[in-house]
Amino acid sequence: MSTPPAERRAYLTERRQVTALFCDLVDSVTLTVRLDPEDLNRVFDLYLAACDNIVSAHGGEVMQYMGDGVLAYFGYARPADTDAANAVRAARQLRDALGRLALPADVTLRSRIGVVSSWVVVGDVKAHGNGILGETPHLASRLQAFGKPDSVIVCEATRRLAGDAFTFRHMGMVQPSGFPDPVMAFEAL
Repeated sequence: MSTPPAERRAYLTERRQVTALFCDLVDSVTLTVRLDPEDLNRVFDLYLAACDNIVSAHGGEVMQYMGDGVLAYFGYARPADTDAANAVRAARQLRDALGRLALPADVTLRSRIGVVSSWVVVGDVKAHGNGILGETPHLASRLQAFGKPDSVIVCEATRRLAGDAFTFRHMGMVQPSGFPDPVMAFEAL
C-alpha cells in the first residue's frame, strides 16, 4: 500500500531559513546573437563552472540553471548561522571573478546578483522543482534587477544576518515585480 501524497509531502518537507543567490548575466542576448554557438557554449561553460566552484567553496549549492541565470541556496542541505554572510561573500567573489575569466578578447561578462534570506519549506527536489517552496528564490531573481551591472543587491534580512562583515549602501524601498509590498534593498559593496 502506498503513502498518500499529503503524508508523503509532510515527511519530505522542513521549514527553515535559507539564503538564495540569483546571478543573472547582463546583455546575454547580445552574446547569443554575436557569437558562434560553439564559442557561446565555451563562454557559458566557463561562467557556469565559475558559479559552481565559487558557490560550493562558500558552502552553497547551485540548484538550477535558467538560461543565463543561476539559482543557488545556502542552508539548503545543512543550515548554518553563516549562510547569509557566505552567500554575500560568494556573490561578491562571483561578480569579481567574471571579469577575470579567460574569455575571447571581445567578450566581457557582467552580472547582477540578488541575495535573499527568508523562511521557506525545503522539500524533495523532484517534488518541488528547485527544492524550495516560498518566495525566497523569486525575490532574489527580482531583486537583482534593481542593481547596476556588477552589483550585488540584498534584502534587509540578508543585510542583518550578514552582520558587520560587509559594507552596504542603502537603496531604499524597491517594488519587485509580482510582489504586493515594497522591499528594503541594499547594495553589498
